[in-house]
Order: sequence, then C-alpha cells, then structure tokens
Amino acid sequence: MIRTVALIALVGSASAAAADYKTAEIGCTNAYNAVTCDSYYTEADCNANDACLFVSQGDDEYCGLSADNAVTWDVDTLASENALGASRITCSALENTATACIGTCAPGMSGQGCTPSYSKVVSDLTTDGANGGIKGYESAMAFSHTTCGIHETDAACTAVIGCEFLSLTIGTETVTGCKALDSVIFEYIKVTCGDNGATAYATAAAAATPSGANAAAPAMVISALVGALAIFA
Repeated sequence: MIRTVALIALVGSASAAAADYKTAEIGCTNAYNAVTCDSYYTEADCNANDACLFVSQGDDEYCGLSADNAVTWDVDTLASENALGASRITCSALENTATACIGTCAPGMSGQGCTPSYSKVVSDLTTDGANGGIKGYESAMAFSHTTCGIHETDAACTAVIGCEFLSLTIGTETVTGCKALDSVIFEYIKVTCGDNGATAYATAAAAATPSGANAAAPAMVISALVGALAIFA
C-alpha cells in the first residue's frame, strides 16, 4: 500500500517569486492529475494512467505524476511551500484548539498543530502570483486539513458532508485519517482554474463522482467558494 499526500501536512519557509510558477494551463492540469494519481493504491492502477507513475523509494511507495509532469509540478509546489512558509510557522506555534487557532489560523490535523486557514492560503498565494492550479490545490488541502482532518474517527469524519475516512496499510503499520473527497478537491481547483486544465478536469471529475449523502458536496463547494474567492480576484 502507499502513502496518500492528502494525509500529510507540508511545512515550508521563506518566500517565492511569482516567476517561479508555471503557466495556469500546466499548473491546473498537474493539479487535477496529482489528485487523481494520489488516489491509486496499487502499482498496476497507477501505471495504467499515462499521467501517473508508481514510485518506490525504500519503504516509501506512492503513485505520483509521470516524470515530465512531476518536474513542473515540483516547481509549483516548492514555490507555494515557500510562499506559505511564514504563515505555516506562525500557525503551527499555536495550541491546536478552536480557542487558540484564531484569525488567519485554524485547528488542523491531530498532532500537526494549527494551520493557515483556507482564506489565508488563498490570500498568500494570490499575493505571490501563484497559478490557479497550485492555488486551488493548496486551498483544497487547507479545507481538507481544517474541516475533515480534525476528525479522528470514521463516524465523526463521515458525518461531515464532503469528507471521507481512509485506512491505509503501509508495510506493517495501518494509518487512518479523514480527508476531503477527491470530487470536492477537484471543485476547489476548478474555481481557481476556470477553463485551464479542462481536459484533465473532465477526466478526473468523471472518475470521482460521489454518491449518497455526499452527492451534493461538489455543488455546495462551488456555491460557497465563488463568492469567497471574489475578494482575491
């Protein structure tokens, strides 16, 4: 089994320049594909998608973007981590409670400390000149960490529309966590990408259609985000 990027909180530092980011089309295509690749848990499933590549490095095995796409995605993720670094350091120093994580910080995943809020992530990346792909991806991760990741049990997690509970076996260790549905993550990315990466979006969204109580989750995300993101346009 493999690790899932959605269950890992990244911490960056310093500051990035807008010129470090790839074009919106490249960034958005990579963002959609990165989420899709991360959803594959076997080498066969991963390598069946031309946009993905199964990577095995010692005990670390995961499905990531194919070689050329991984290089351009790394440029965007490094730039975004640098742009968000100061905010992440500030928030992580706070006690991970609803009363302590206030302002531009929000309670995050257990054991990870406070994390920048969704609006702070969007603000920092907009100021830094990030493309829509990495901006949508990082804002989706902020939603996932602060809305879903704070729940530690299956029951608490799945009671929140738009969240799902994962149980992954890595070697002899089983890791559990609550994350945003891929279909919800795709809508976060689409709000900031618009028509960029449209082909990758269509493929990704079609394969991640939610059901049951979560069927309306993507539409709810669009409704909530369009107005919220308008202030950063």
